[in-house]
Amino acid sequence: MVTNYPNKFDFINTKNPVPICLSSIISFLFILTLPVKNLNLGDGTILLENIVLESGLFGYQLTMDELFSALLHSKLYLNLPSIQNEPDFPYYITSTISGFLFLITITWISIKNQVTLFSHTAILSCGGMILFHGYMENYTIPMLLIFWILALGYNKIPNNNQNNFKIVTFITLLATIAVLFHLITAYLLFSLIFLCYMLSPKKKFIPYALFCTGIALFVIGGIFTYFLFFSETRIDLTQTHVTNPPFYPLKRIISANHFKEILSCTVFSCFLPFYSLFYFGIFNRGNLKIFYKEKKNQFILWIIFGFCLHAFIFNPLLGFPADWDVMSFYWLPVAFLSYILFNNSPKEASYFIPLLLFSLIFYLSNAMVLNKPDLEKEKEKMSWIKFSQEYISERSSVLREIPPELKKYYAKMDYFLFKSEKILSIIPHKQKEIQNIISENRNYQKELKENISHINPNWQKDFLKRLTDYHHRYLELVKEK
Repeated sequence: MVTNYPNKFDFINTKNPVPICLSSIISFLFILTLPVKNLNLGDGTILLENIVLESGLFGYQLTMDELFSALLHSKLYLNLPSIQNEPDFPYYITSTISGFLFLITITWISIKNQVTLFSHTAILSCGGMILFHGYMENYTIPMLLIFWILALGYNKIPNNNQNNFKIVTFITLLATIAVLFHLITAYLLFSLIFLCYMLSPKKKFIPYALFCTGIALFVIGGIFTYFLFFSETRIDLTQTHVTNPPFYPLKRIISANHFKEILSCTVFSCFLPFYSLFYFGIFNRGNLKIFYKEKKNQFILWIIFGFCLHAFIFNPLLGFPADWDVMSFYWLPVAFLSYILFNNSPKEASYFIPLLLFSLIFYLSNAMVLNKPDLEKEKEKMSWIKFSQEYISERSSVLREIPPELKKYYAKMDYFLFKSEKILSIIPHKQKEIQNIISENRNYQKELKENISHINPNWQKDFLKRLTDYHHRYLELVKEK
């Protein structure tokens, strides 16, 4: 390991608050000037279509996987009437505000703990910062809440066990809110158990853990119970990952392709932190062992473990790069761990300057690329918004006759048939084949309406089978368009 410390690079290890604040201000300017406009990442147009459709039909968007996120964005959409053709704006608002709050928090932590400029800049150079660039997904607020839990737990865990039940309870409530914003944050469970163990007297760990579990279950269970059984429009359990978890089969978890996708997500979201952990593990192993013995650092490792477990077992369906966001929840805990390591090892930091510059260039290059809208996706977005608004205008009255527990199920099926009929009607060739499939489509719409109030399981199974076959043939015709 190199031990000479080059004085000409002293500036990168300054702990002066002024350059640290300045780097955060510059980072926020990047967020404001380079919002994500490319809809190829995340759920893109599908997400925007759903917020328009469900907000217009039900007064809010309802999904069990990301309950509070969907409710918040749909309420913003409905209460900002000037953006009815721009459903991406609510996501821009929440993403940008989350980025601002993240920068305020990390700047405060850096100044309070006298963190070096290099450590502070390293975390701001991560590609995962793209989430705060007006990103159109439901992951930005959960990521902010994860960071607050991480930072609070890290600062409150002593090296020896200490009774701090108030902090355990508060972090449990914060984690409960995070789960309501997105169920993926439930992978914080491992770190929360560790936190409770560290902040509880030995004989009170189990009572404390049971109490905190009871709080979380009471809040989450109560809210889910309302939207499952009592709200005007209710959660459809056929449209949630809770009842249909998309987990990888074991043979695909342990595969070269899966490892490649996870590595791609890691390089994209936290290149410098990921590389630095390898460096310290190889060239500074002794200090790293001491570092990991600290209980507060173990807390971060448990957070990383939870989200790495998610990355390995969860099937994102679209893969990298489209689903980088849902796969890379570990990026911020990994970045924070590296942030601490760099601060504890200022002599090594100067040798990472080229990689820091590369990381910044890589992150900003991606931000600039994603700032340019994909014209095809923009056309698709406007078409789907138009279809959603037409469906709301023509069919919303029908939903009043549908039982509350079946409204979402019916709307999903009926809207698919409605939209596919509209798309088929503008295909200029193969007229006879088109007319036949449109006629079939209308029969499905009629059949669905006739059976929705008294669904027979056998009919439903057969209907879905026939509808799946129709869907395949419909997609083939659209591809030939």
